[in-house]
Parts: sequence; structure tokens; C-alpha cells
Amino acid sequence: MAELIVETPEGVPLRFEIAGAGSRLLAAALDGLVWGFTMLALAITAGLLGLGGFVLLSGAILWLVLYWFLFSVLWGGRTPGKRVLGIRTTDEQGFPARIGQHFLRCLFVPLEAVVAIPIPLVWILIA
Repeated sequence: MAELIVETPEGVPLRFEIAGAGSRLLAAALDGLVWGFTMLALAITAGLLGLGGFVLLSGAILWLVLYWFLFSVLWGGRTPGKRVLGIRTTDEQGFPARIGQHFLRCLFVPLEAVVAIPIPLVWILIA
């Protein structure tokens, strides 16, 4: 099991366990399910309101970015899938990721989802 060791200014080593590929993949799958069910509800609502396909596609991409960004920022680096598995996103030193870091990570989620269908690129990179 991989570990990140951060030494404090007082010389005390802090040890953090790094999440493995399995827990990351499962968290991504859970997040995909949550996002998919909410997107289905939004699509049904958009259909009932008579909104066109472009609006639905734009909304899907926006919701994809907002899902990961808002949950990560508001829940301290955790999405619902990560929260279930007890993992979180941190920076390279093991400290909580900053808002800018979360935003940059979230900008690539739609690209990964579109380019690598049916196997998301992020899952390959995680493994």
C-alpha cells in the first residue's frame, strides 16, 4: 500500500495512505451513477418543458463540471462516491486541494467522458 509522508516543521512525520486504483475506480463509478440519475431527471424535466437537444447537451456538460467541482469544494475534496469510500482529493503534499486545483481537475472531466467513450480515460489513468 502506497504512503505519503509529510514532515512537519517540528520534525514529526505525518503518514497518509494513498487510495488505490480499486477504490478510485469504485468512487468514479458511484459518482457516474449519481450524475447519471440526476442527469436523467434533468432530461425528463427538460423534455416536459419542451427544451431542445442543444440545451440538454449544454446542461449535461455544465452539470458534469459543476458536479465534480461543487462537491469537491464544498465537501473538502470529496464527491459522493469518494465520501462513501472515505477518500479525498489532495494536493501533491497531502494538504487539502485549493479551489483552483479543483477547478482545473473538473475542466477535464467532460473531455475524458467524450473522448474515451465507452471506457473513460480517467479510469485508465487511475488504474
